[in-house]
Amino acid sequence: MKFLIHKIFLIVLLLGASVNALGQKNTRTVKSEASSKPISKEETEFYFTEGVKFYLLEDFGKAKQFFARALEGDPNAHAAAYKLAEILSSSEETADLDEAAVLITKALSLEKTNRYYYELAARIYSARGKHGEAAKVLEQMVGGIQAGESVWSDMATYYELDGNLPEAYKTLERFEKKFGTREEISLKKIELLNALGRNQEALSESKRLMDNFPDEPRYILGYASRCFTSGKNDEGVRLLESLIASGEDVGYGSLMLTEYYLQSGSRSKALELAEKTVGRAEVDVENLIVLFKALIRAAEEGNSSAQQSASESEALKNILRKIQERFPDNANVLLTGGDYFITSGENFEALKYYRHAIRRGARDFQVWNNILLLDLRENLIDSLMVHSEEALEFFPNQGIVWYFNGLGQFQKKKFKQAINSLEQAKKLLPEKEIGIELNNLLAESYQAEKQYERADECFEAVLRLDPNQFSVINNYTYYLALRKNKLERAEALALRLYKSQPSNPSFTDTYAWVLFARGKYKEAENVLKEVINAGVANATHLEHYGDILFMLGRAEEAVKFWEKSLSMNSQNDSLRKKILNRRLN
Repeated sequence: MKFLIHKIFLIVLLLGASVNALGQKNTRTVKSEASSKPISKEETEFYFTEGVKFYLLEDFGKAKQFFARALEGDPNAHAAAYKLAEILSSSEETADLDEAAVLITKALSLEKTNRYYYELAARIYSARGKHGEAAKVLEQMVGGIQAGESVWSDMATYYELDGNLPEAYKTLERFEKKFGTREEISLKKIELLNALGRNQEALSESKRLMDNFPDEPRYILGYASRCFTSGKNDEGVRLLESLIASGEDVGYGSLMLTEYYLQSGSRSKALELAEKTVGRAEVDVENLIVLFKALIRAAEEGNSSAQQSASESEALKNILRKIQERFPDNANVLLTGGDYFITSGENFEALKYYRHAIRRGARDFQVWNNILLLDLRENLIDSLMVHSEEALEFFPNQGIVWYFNGLGQFQKKKFKQAINSLEQAKKLLPEKEIGIELNNLLAESYQAEKQYERADECFEAVLRLDPNQFSVINNYTYYLALRKNKLERAEALALRLYKSQPSNPSFTDTYAWVLFARGKYKEAENVLKEVINAGVANATHLEHYGDILFMLGRAEEAVKFWEKSLSMNSQNDSLRKKILNRRLN
């Protein structure tokens, strides 16, 4: 107990507290049941001492009660008011903070030489959002008593929080006059000058900081950076080159100089420096990736001869190789490599990097999307199906992956599986996004599976989205003619198709074939004769023309055209049968 009492009285002495000091009673302070009874000086001292004891034990509820009793016994006890304010200042309740402000104001009115009172008052004002008032309290403090560096620094911070940047800057200047140069103060001054738009002063302050601490590369880098933004490019380059040559560069000087070379159009210098920079152990992988991407953009945007482009391409690949050697399993490095090879048109290299990236844990959807697009672009259908199945394990709600899977199944003529995947894609994708391609694939798949009504629904969906999808109209009307179904609709569509491009032999043949299906043989002959006379007829056109002639009763002419068709397509067994039997099958 002796030790505890010693600590208590030590705290009281540090506070400069006198329980007999003059004060004013706070109306919100907790009252005890015995408050109507007068309290002696000894009792007041006892309550204060007990309050300090429970405060040290972190029993703030009891401490608060004893400090309140001490303040009731002696309304002038500024130390008790201070301790109550200190306890209340830890609260997040507005009412508690307001009461704390009243209490500390009273304490300061009674005792103007205690630094702890001023500092607590400033913190309470700041907690209430009154940062300007907090700064004013500290101004009163430094004007009346000795204050340390932290007080001046806090005062500048309060001015800044209050939005009074000029006063914050002046406070830091006053700080330096009183205490001398400090790194953190110089850095803060530069930040404030930049915010105030006083760029030349920021540049001068940055140079002063560099000169005061010449062995700190970061200050050289800071000044060089401001040289570039202020148009002093030559000085910035000189500083960075000197820093790099000294061996003290921590890598960022090389990065900054490379960026400057790129922005000034010196791509060859940038590439040369970049090749040296990527091997430096102190440059982290994130900065190397940023550097490489900047080099790629510069190469894409620059105008180079074929020889220069080839040289730059080799340099970029060498830089990428060096980065990968340092970070062989870094997924972001691999993704960056994949992106580079896509832009350079080297799809198989891009695929190699992307595949490696997903094996190293890359799970970004865009990576899988790029892989699927590259598979499709290079007609790697088996790979497309495998990758789309893998992607669906991670992204089952991505409609585009279902679409790619369905496309692969369609290409492999697995129409039932294609329908399942494409229907799933249709549920997940907005129709306007990919509806034409999706519905067309579904239509062709349903047609192949002889689900004709579903096929027609999908074809019509395409035409609702875009009535001028002529290649779709061509296939749709041809299928209707073959099935001899909805022939009026088929004829209307085929006529529009024919009129849209009358010189297109495929469209002309389709229109003629629809007319043939409707029994309009003479009209069909007149239409298809255009293709025959133009000398652009293929085997199908010749066979169809023979069919039309046969239905017009001109069997001998029909056989001649069938024979011409067979000479162009000797594998057509159905046509050979027509010729042998001299009639339609």
